[in-house]
Amino acid sequence: TTKEMMTVPYKAFFLFSSVLLQWAFNNTLAFALGGIGKGNKGSVRVSSPTSTVITKAKTNDCDDNTDTLHTHIHMHIHSRINVSPSQLSSRRDILLKSLIIPSATCSLPILLNNPTKAAAAPPIAIIAEELGYFPITNRQGIALYVPARVKRSSTEQSVELAKYLSSKGAIMYGTYWCGHTSHQKELFGREAWSYINYVECSTKGVYYDSEKIENVVKNIDGFPTWYIPNGSGNGNANGRRGKGEWISGEMPLERIASLSGYNGSFDVQLEGPDGGGVGSC
Repeated sequence: TTKEMMTVPYKAFFLFSSVLLQWAFNNTLAFALGGIGKGNKGSVRVSSPTSTVITKAKTNDCDDNTDTLHTHIHMHIHSRINVSPSQLSSRRDILLKSLIIPSATCSLPILLNNPTKAAAAPPIAIIAEELGYFPITNRQGIALYVPARVKRSSTEQSVELAKYLSSKGAIMYGTYWCGHTSHQKELFGREAWSYINYVECSTKGVYYDSEKIENVVKNIDGFPTWYIPNGSGNGNANGRRGKGEWISGEMPLERIASLSGYNGSFDVQLEGPDGGGVGSC
């Protein structure tokens, strides 16, 4: 691919830099230990480009199970830094031999092999976009889930409806993982949803409160479930007095307005093409 082709010059550059730095290091070390390039016994001889005396390094310092490409490059390095066995007559030569060959050979797999790609976690925004929620860890090390923020802007009439529902004591019960719960929130919009009384029913939800559902769980038949105190029925929620109605499933805002007894004007056309859906989790 194009991306892989672009990495070839970089690999070649780093390989060349490694060999050049190794050559400079060896020459400096040899100079400090007593001379270089003199051709006498005990010195290091830098060969010509066509020299191919030594073919492959055999060292215990790194794995010798390299592929053909590695072997050819080993030959190239040894042709540049050629030390004859007859010249290993001093401690200086043994030291140089041990530094030149293993260090150059062991560095090749690092330069030639593709770097390991780390599987980084996706950003929270992407997780929330795909799932509708994202994970966090509390102080006890337990994973909990936060529902994504509502994206849609509210209309003025949806804000007024939400304020009315709040004043009446209406409650919506849902879960962070339920798509119908998330869509019901989007129908209200950000500003309107901030007024709605919402109860998280999943124990893994970050806003879960067992005291808010333990007495009403028998009335919850799918998510979302609305409790609307409208004077009908015989139910109540969270100790609220008065009659109310339990309604399961996602509903359009105009239906919620009708069931709650909302007297304000509500124009469905102002809510846009996504007027609402039906169904529950």
